[in-house]
Amino acid sequence: MWRNCWTALAALAVVAPAAPVRADDDKDAKALFEKMEKALTGAKTLQVEAKGKVDSDQAKLEVEAKLLLAEGNKGRLEFAGKFGDKAFKFKTVSDGSKSRTITVKGEAQEKETPKAFHKTMAITMARAGLAPLVITARKGGGKQPTAEALQVSDFKLGKREKIDKHDAQAVEYQLQPEGIQVTLPMTVWIDLKTNLPLRRSIEAPFGNLIENYTIRVNEKIDPKQFELPD
Repeated sequence: MWRNCWTALAALAVVAPAAPVRADDDKDAKALFEKMEKALTGAKTLQVEAKGKVDSDQAKLEVEAKLLLAEGNKGRLEFAGKFGDKAFKFKTVSDGSKSRTITVKGEAQEKETPKAFHKTMAITMARAGLAPLVITARKGGGKQPTAEALQVSDFKLGKREKIDKHDAQAVEYQLQPEGIQVTLPMTVWIDLKTNLPLRRSIEAPFGNLIENYTIRVNEKIDPKQFELPD
């Protein structure tokens, strides 16, 4: 059961051009979502620390992840966690031209970094969070996401509330990945001061996935973070 659910959610690891405004979109909600997306995709450097959790009858998952992006197509994604009682960890690093990955099985893989690596990672983070990147990696790396098949729509304003002393506005939306027949209800809580995401909820078939974020933009990142691992 859980394999089928995770396989479906793995299809989220794709990105797409901006969805057109629909009649049922809340324009204020969509505008705020686009500000959040621009804050991530327009950053010269991006540092994301995330904690994710699912606790349901179908799945139990805890994961901590870190995503670093810098100009020159440089990036680093690493995470560690537990699925049920099984621990896993993963790391992939791009120095701008080559990417080297240490898979969950401890295998080393190296290949050329896709030209759209930075943009793909940033948009995926904005629209779907780190879950699709983590899931794809757990399945053995898979193919790099493309820039063709993630649709977001049906934007609506949710509640305004405090998250770790930050004034946050919830934006509810629907995520429609190419290749699956269902939409996934999503909610992202956006910091009204920085326009950065603070939290995201994904209503997946196996349970509610919650991700909490600490994000910094346009701060210097130690170049050693983008050295290919042994």
